[in-house]
Amino acid sequence: ASGGGGGGGGSGGGGGGGSRVTFLSVLGLSGPSVNPYTIPLANADLTTPPSAALALSETSVLVSVEATLLTIDETSIQDKLLQTGPFSRLARSGDLVSALSAADGTLFVYRMPDWDVVSSFATKSRVPPLQLAWVGADACALFWDKLLFIVGPQGNWIKYSYEGPVRLQSTADGMFVLSGSDVEYLQRVPEPLERVFAVGSTAPAAILFDAAEHFANELPKADELVRAIKSSLAGAVDDCCAAAAASTDLETQQSLLRAASFGRAFLDYYDADRLVSTAASIRVLNQLRVPAIGIHLTLGGLEALGAEDLLGALCARRHHYAALQVAKVLKVRPDAVLVDWAIAKVRSTVAAEAGGSGRTPTEVEVAGQILERLSSSPGVSFAEVAAAAARLKKPALAAALLDHEPRAADQVPLLLSLGRPGLALAKAVDAGDTDLIYLVVLHVMQKRPFAELVQLLAGQRPALDLLQ
Repeated sequence: ASGGGGGGGGSGGGGGGGSRVTFLSVLGLSGPSVNPYTIPLANADLTTPPSAALALSETSVLVSVEATLLTIDETSIQDKLLQTGPFSRLARSGDLVSALSAADGTLFVYRMPDWDVVSSFATKSRVPPLQLAWVGADACALFWDKLLFIVGPQGNWIKYSYEGPVRLQSTADGMFVLSGSDVEYLQRVPEPLERVFAVGSTAPAAILFDAAEHFANELPKADELVRAIKSSLAGAVDDCCAAAAASTDLETQQSLLRAASFGRAFLDYYDADRLVSTAASIRVLNQLRVPAIGIHLTLGGLEALGAEDLLGALCARRHHYAALQVAKVLKVRPDAVLVDWAIAKVRSTVAAEAGGSGRTPTEVEVAGQILERLSSSPGVSFAEVAAAAARLKKPALAAALLDHEPRAADQVPLLLSLGRPGLALAKAVDAGDTDLIYLVVLHVMQKRPFAELVQLLAGQRPALDLLQ
């Protein structure tokens, strides 16, 4: 962004003193290799910074200009033709955008793409909050100094007091509140839990839960309650499963799963996989929430994150054992976890050597430890670990690991980089891959004396025949 000003996400805007405001999208900031580059967005002919800005995507931004909002992307600018601005704060959840009026503090909620007003709420504060965020898609949170104010869709509100500053972080179905000492998670009570446990609830799921409790206490009324909801029993079982997954209390989870299992016994047909997968998800969520790991996810958050990214997050925190357990429960291959553990093992060995803290294991010993762990997972990539070892100046370890790599296409190039052309040629010949044989020969021709090439080929008749 030129000059100064505000922006959100990957886009920003700025300006001042009569200079033109330019919005840029900065990409390439994630991934294994950071290589940032910028893409200019369309020229909105602004000479002063917008009063608020919000990134809608990697290459589009929503800005508050005078009384309206503009969306700016690489090629176009769209005026939303509003008359309620300017706005001091913007936040988004799905197709909903909350905008706080800078004039009188009214909180507007718009629905994209038509930008109809869904609701409005008068905060009666001309001082803008420090933060505006969504609690899932159910409520808006505004934070002033030490005061958190949450507004619901019907104008209902609740406030919380804090001793110091906090950071609000929205999620798909709730919001984290991060302070200097605690992490809290706020969300609307999930509807399945509400249907089961609301005072006086007559929902089928609530009746099924009562029936299961009666059955556990050997009371005859259980059968009568089940017959009363026979036509909607499948939905009640689904609700008990969903409520169990939404609960964070272990005893409540178990009671709800027992109720679901109890109701399923009265159905001629019910997909048992639903109950099994729910129980598996609950096991994973409970394991993530233990203090030693401290990752709070809801079922919706788990599904949105996906198994691959979850395992990556656990590995990044060095919780490899927990990642292996999660992979087992979710029935996904643990290869990526094992490889990350092995690379971390190599790095820790190098760090221990640099620190000079007592005896450190030799490269052969480290290779043995890694091979013992990784050999239990056929198909795991030893080459990836070997490449990391090579980068960390552990050539003997890299070579020992490469000897167990089943894919010659991954073995040969790395062996060449380790200065072992003879072994590389032997692996290429064993694989019967002519392209790899040519690769080794060309490498030796370019990097080594001709006499060494002759000596190398003399011991590999298939390679020599290929070149004649």
